Amino acid sequence: MKNFEVTYREAKPVEANAEYLLTAAQLLPAAVSVAPDPSCKTVIHNPVAADFLRVDIWEGFSYSAPGKPGVRLFHMGKEMTPDDMPLQRSAKLGEGVSNFEITFIWDDGVEKISVWNTCPLWGADGNISGAVGTFIDVTAPAKQAYRKHEERERAVKELSNVINSSNDGIISGRTNGMIQTWNKGAEMIFGYSEKEVIGRNISVLFPFEHYCKAQTILDTVDIGDKVNNFEVVCCHKNGREINISLSAAPIIDNTGSTTGFTIITRDITEKKHAEEQILFQAALLQQVRSAVIAADLEDRITYWNNYAEKLFGWKAEEVLGKDIKKVHFCHHDAGKVYHIRSSVFQEGHWEGELEIRHKDGGTVPVYRVVAAIKNTRGNTVGFVSVSTDISEKKQVEKQMAYYDRLNLVGEMAAGIAHEVRNPMTSVRGFLQILEGKEDNVNYREHYQIMIEELDRANSIITEFLSLARNKSIEVSRRNLNNVILGLLPLLRADAALDDKSINIILGDIPELLLDEKEIRQLILNLAKNGLEAMDRGGRITLKTYQEGKAVVFEVKDTGSGIPEEIMGKIGTPFFTTKENGTGLGLAVCYSIVGRHNAEIEIDTEKNGTSFIVRFQT
Repeated sequence: MKNFEVTYREAKPVEANAEYLLTAAQLLPAAVSVAPDPSCKTVIHNPVAADFLRVDIWEGFSYSAPGKPGVRLFHMGKEMTPDDMPLQRSAKLGEGVSNFEITFIWDDGVEKISVWNTCPLWGADGNISGAVGTFIDVTAPAKQAYRKHEERERAVKELSNVINSSNDGIISGRTNGMIQTWNKGAEMIFGYSEKEVIGRNISVLFPFEHYCKAQTILDTVDIGDKVNNFEVVCCHKNGREINISLSAAPIIDNTGSTTGFTIITRDITEKKHAEEQILFQAALLQQVRSAVIAADLEDRITYWNNYAEKLFGWKAEEVLGKDIKKVHFCHHDAGKVYHIRSSVFQEGHWEGELEIRHKDGGTVPVYRVVAAIKNTRGNTVGFVSVSTDISEKKQVEKQMAYYDRLNLVGEMAAGIAHEVRNPMTSVRGFLQILEGKEDNVNYREHYQIMIEELDRANSIITEFLSLARNKSIEVSRRNLNNVILGLLPLLRADAALDDKSINIILGDIPELLLDEKEIRQLILNLAKNGLEAMDRGGRITLKTYQEGKAVVFEVKDTGSGIPEEIMGKIGTPFFTTKENGTGLGLAVCYSIVGRHNAEIEIDTEKNGTSFIVRFQT
C-alpha cells in the first residue's frame, strides 16, 4: 500500500458559504464532507461521501448515529478521537490537512479506508465558519497492498526459515567483500559463529594462497555475472582445508546497480575424498594383471580394464555398451552362459575355466570368477568378472602330458629292448656267417639288405630308449655356441648336397649345464628337419641369444610352414609327414629338452618355421 505523507499547513483565508458548497458538492464525482460551523457537531456529506460512510444523503455522521452500526476510526493503527479528525482540526485550528489516512471499522465487520484533504472555511468577518474536506476511497488498493505486504512478510519469513535450516552455507555481503549475513549452515561448514564473521572480509574463509580466488569471485559478481558450482579450497576456523562448491550472484538495487553479493557454499570434502578413493581404486583395477569386466543386467559391458584390452584384443571404447555374450562367447556357448548366470543369481558367484573369444578370432583360456554387483538395497544390478590368463598353465599341462606319454614309450622300449636286441644280435651274426660262405655268394646282396634292416631296427630301439624322461644324463658346463660350431662343417656338407645353405648368428651367451652328446643330437635333429622341409636353394639359420635370464637357441628354415591341422601332432612318436621318416626325431628332441628343464616353442608361417628352445641359466 502507498504511504501517504500527512501534512499540516496554515490555510489561507477562503470566504465560502456552506450552503453554496453543499449545492456545488452534489455535482462533484468526489466525496465531499462539510462542517457548516466550527464546532463540527454536524457534518453533512454529498452522495459519494454518504455512500462511503454508510449514511443517507445529507445525513449527519457521528460515532453514535441512531439505528446504525457503531463505527471506530483508526489512523496508522491507533484509534482516533473526534479532535484527531482532519475536518475538526481545520474547523477548530484553521489548519489545512493533506493525505490523511483513516480506517473506518464498523461493528458489523465492514472495514473501509480513505485518504482525506481538508481546509477551513472563513466567514466575511474573517473568522472560521466551518471546514470542508474531500477524500478518496482506497479500500481495495489498500487491502491489495496489505495482502501483498503480508505475502512479502510471509515469503521473507519462509525464506528466512529455509536459509536458517539449510545445511548449505548462505552468505551475503557488500561489494567490498564485507560479510553482512551468515546462516547456521555457514557456521557448520566454516566453524565461525555469526558474531565472529559479520563485518569481516570474505577472504577470511580462504587460505592465503587462494586469496586471489576470493577476489575473482567478487569481481565477477561486481559486474553483474554469476558464479556457478565453482570448486575451491577454503579454510575452516580450526585451520584445516575444506573443499567447497560455491555459487555466487549479485544483489542489484532498483537502479540496476550491484550493491552486494549472495554466496551459497556446500562442503564437498567427503565427496572429493570419495571421488579420490574411487579414482585410486579404478587406477588399481587398471594395473592388476587380470581382466576385470563389469556388465549390467542386460549384459551390456560397463567396465573394461587395461589388462582386458591386452588379453582379449578389444579396446574399451570398442566394447563398452555392447553385449558381453556377443563379444566373449560363440553361439554354441549359450548353455554355458545360462549356467553361469543362474549360478551367480542363486549362489552369488561362479568360477571355473572358460575359452574366451579373442578379437582376432582365436580363443584365450582363462580362469574366471564372476560375482553379482548389488546396490545399497541389496538388489543385483549387474555382474563383475575377474579373468586370469591360464595359457601358460595349459601349455605346461599339455607339455607335461606329452612328456608323460614319451616317458611311457621310453619305459616300454626299455622293457622290451633286451628281449628284442638279443635275438636280433644272434640273427645278425648268423647272417654275416652265411654271407661269407662261398655257396651263398649269389645271395650276398640279399644278406646285406637284411643286415641293414636289422641295424635300422636297432637304431629305432635306441631312439626309443632316449624317449624316457628319467634317462640319466651327464651334464657339465658347456657353451652352446661351441657345440654348434663343432657340428657346422657336417651340417653345411649335408646342406650342400641339396643346394641348400646354413647361416649362423651366434650371440654372447653364458655357459650352461648341458649333456653335450644329447645337445648335439638335438641340434642335428632340428637342423635335419629344417633341411628336409625346404626346396632346393633354401637356407637354415642357427641363432643364439640371451633373452632375460634365458639362453635361446633358434633354428629357422625358409620352407612353406607347418599346416595348422597337424601342429597339434608335432613331436608325437611315430607321427611323420616324410616318406621314409620314423616319426621319432622331434619326439627325441622334446625328450632332450625336457631332461634339460628347457622349453620348446614352434613359430610357423607361410615363409618358414622356427623351432625355439629356451634354456634357463
